[in-house]
Amino acid sequence: MHQYQLLCSRIPAIFYDLDGTLADTEELLFEVWVEALAAYGAVYTLEDYLGIIGTPEDEKVPEVLKRFGIAEDPNDFYDRFMTRLKTRLAVDLKPMPGAEESLRKSRATGANIGLVTSATDWHARFVLEKLCFKQYIYPGARVTAETPGLIFRKPHPDPYLLAAKLLHVRTSGCVVFEDSVHGANAARAAGMLVVGVPHRLSPREKLEGIAHHVIPEGKTIGDFAFTDIPHLDALLPQRPR
Repeated sequence: MHQYQLLCSRIPAIFYDLDGTLADTEELLFEVWVEALAAYGAVYTLEDYLGIIGTPEDEKVPEVLKRFGIAEDPNDFYDRFMTRLKTRLAVDLKPMPGAEESLRKSRATGANIGLVTSATDWHARFVLEKLCFKQYIYPGARVTAETPGLIFRKPHPDPYLLAAKLLHVRTSGCVVFEDSVHGANAARAAGMLVVGVPHRLSPREKLEGIAHHVIPEGKTIGDFAFTDIPHLDALLPQRPR
């Protein structure tokens, strides 16, 4: 255990995605999209959603409306979408299996923990507070789709580069938990170590080849130990943070 703690002391920072990683919201988001588009007579499929998972809702709207030939103002559609989403979150929000155990393990390393999400500020704040996860996130280390200084969103590395800057750490050796391909690509491009968190809407085969480690079948993010990342010792900075 002592050797494990010494190894973990070399992790500069740990970052979590939100939806599908800490919060069990991807199914909920998909259902809101289905409901919103059904009002126009459009049938929105799981395959449609898989193509945009991990990107901000406001960026998705114009693309989706165009694909289904819906002549609606994107801002009006987005406002109604968010109203539906807020109602569902208030009632149906729950954590991903093992999420809090994972946060506890990350806090035990002594590394600062940040949040990097494509969601809005409101969404991130509401979810963290309702699930009682806010206590784990280092103050000021929360990057959302609306964070000042953010130019490009996932799958661009900018969100993770900005998160590292906010914590005053280099990206090399930072560990990221991500469920989506867009998010995993963003973290990998930022030079960080990626742990893939698969689920029904983000199958493991899509994360394999991007992530340094993917949570095994039948396990949760709470079962993960940092030494599950292959060759971790060689991938971390040589000195403790």
